[in-house]
Amino acid sequence: MADGTGVHQYTIDHVLENMIDSCKELKLRVNTPQREARRRVMIVLTVQVMNVLHSGYHRIAVYETLN
Repeated sequence: MADGTGVHQYTIDHVLENMIDSCKELKLRVNTPQREARRRVMIVLTVQVMNVLHSGYHRIAVYETLN
């Protein structure tokens, strides 16, 4: 995701780590095939990274499970 986007890999890693921590804290589970779950995570991750870049403030809210 970092290649060709101008986004540093550490920014993406930080956002993804926070997403994972939030999911663990909320005890969220995925009930979809791995390929579809991966696609959905990539979409959410992209949106969250763009939010961080545009707002300068990092907050991730997980509102629904990825199923």
